[in-house]
Amino acid sequence: MKIIQAIIIILIWAIPIFSIRKTYKKMDYEEKQDVKDELKNPSFLLFVFTCIGFQVLITGNI
Repeated sequence: MKIIQAIIIILIWAIPIFSIRKTYKKMDYEEKQDVKDELKNPSFLLFVFTCIGFQVLITGNI
């Protein structure tokens, strides 16, 4: 059972990280600059921290 829990935890964190990284690499220069500007926006940071908090909650439940 511990192995299944470990696999689920890894997937919860690995899938979003690798998909975001893959998408970022496919962007052209202008889109990358837009993303960098968006990351500096406080409302976007609030959304990101909420998503990370949800992942921590799910990880804690497992």
